Amino acid sequence: MQDYNEAASGDAASIRKYALLMAGGSGLRAGGDLPKQMQPLLGVPMLIYSIRAFLEEDANCRIILVLNDSCREQWLRIAAEYPDAERLIICGGGKDRLQSVINGLRMIPPGQGRCYVAIHDAARPMLTPELVRRGWECALEKGSAVPVVPEVNSLRYLPSGNISDKDSKALDRARYYAVQTPQIFEVESIKNAYSRGLRPEFTDDASVYEAAGGIINLYEGSPENFKVTNPIDFMLASAVLASR
Repeated sequence: MQDYNEAASGDAASIRKYALLMAGGSGLRAGGDLPKQMQPLLGVPMLIYSIRAFLEEDANCRIILVLNDSCREQWLRIAAEYPDAERLIICGGGKDRLQSVINGLRMIPPGQGRCYVAIHDAARPMLTPELVRRGWECALEKGSAVPVVPEVNSLRYLPSGNISDKDSKALDRARYYAVQTPQIFEVESIKNAYSRGLRPEFTDDASVYEAAGGIINLYEGSPENFKVTNPIDFMLASAVLASR
């Protein structure tokens, strides 16, 4: 599944691809005794689905799993049951997601030529090899790739950010898209963006990259690639996975 690499560079072997799998969240809103990214979906730990998607798209992709120390024991138990887990590079998480990304990026050695990294939430287990392929294709051609899907809900703007705000205004949803992962960047460019410091308004890697002057290139995401956040999302995710 790497024809696009050859088209983009003429030398597929010269391109190095990393996937940074963010699995350090506590997942308290999801419920359960385990962090949500470790909880089973159809009998398989959630994060395994994303690992499989990246490796099925390209078996040579290097995966860096970013975990909090509190999750390491659970991960060791999972890794003992899944052969692909032995290939992963394990990295400790930070105080929040953005700091965890910085930790993960530090695991990628410099000086590797044309090198890209896909940063993905482990809590999006419906990721498919085809979606991964579209992301790589966009990034290799344009330098960055961020998946989006059209917003389907009606939207209102609350100036105060409070639901009791009486001055809310309707927004034209046709102009708004929801952002997903994996978000893909040239490695040194995203490292440079993160080195410039973090701000409270940064909510994802694309916002960090954009603030540093990077151009955001969008590609088509998938409605199925939603983030598992609340208990009901487990039922929805299980239904999607069971239908495949």
